[in-house]
Amino acid sequence: MSSLCICFLVLCLLKIAAAQPLTDLIEVDALNKIIDHWNLRSKLNLTMDPCTQNAPWAPEQANPRIACVCSTTCVYMFRKIYALDISGELPKELFLLKELMDLNLGQNVVNGTIPAEIRQLTKMQYLLVALKASNNFRIVVIVDSCTILPLEIDQLPL
Repeated sequence: MSSLCICFLVLCLLKIAAAQPLTDLIEVDALNKIIDHWNLRSKLNLTMDPCTQNAPWAPEQANPRIACVCSTTCVYMFRKIYALDISGELPKELFLLKELMDLNLGQNVVNGTIPAEIRQLTKMQYLLVALKASNNFRIVVIVDSCTILPLEIDQLPL
């Protein structure tokens, strides 16, 4: 009888675990590389699945913010890294987050160019980035309501 109860309990736990959607491991790796690229580990130390429900980085007011949408797997839909003094180029790993719809990098200064890979983010609805040009002039690029960036944007020298 005891063995039967243990087997039943194990089966129930496996069913519960299988029902929990998991975050795509490629996206988790990309997210961790982005966090390290911009030195955000002290503000966003992911010790659990980034798409864990009710995680401290999920609420709309969180900064930095990561919010996910889950069905059979979880994908990152919203990212906010607002006024956290990040600098440097846009990391290539950013373009592995294919379902990304909203990226707010406002009040940070990113240098370099907007890579051609930006076109891979076909679901992007809102993007805010301040780019630093060599003469310290800031260019703000906003993509809103599915506006497509011009093809030559990756040729803009900054």
